[in-house]
Amino acid sequence: MAVRVGFVGTGGIAKFHFNNLAKVPDAKIVALCDVVKEKVEAAAKPLGATA
Repeated sequence: MAVRVGFVGTGGIAKFHFNNLAKVPDAKIVALCDVVKEKVEAAAKPLGATA
């Protein structure tokens, strides 16, 4: 069963979690939000997530 994950914030700790979740089978980061538009868009693009 796939696990869909969303994040609030795209700072250093979130990036740590992004890298670890990439190693988890059936886990997919699907949504991100952050108060800085440019930051969240840059983080979402390589993940294929919605900002």
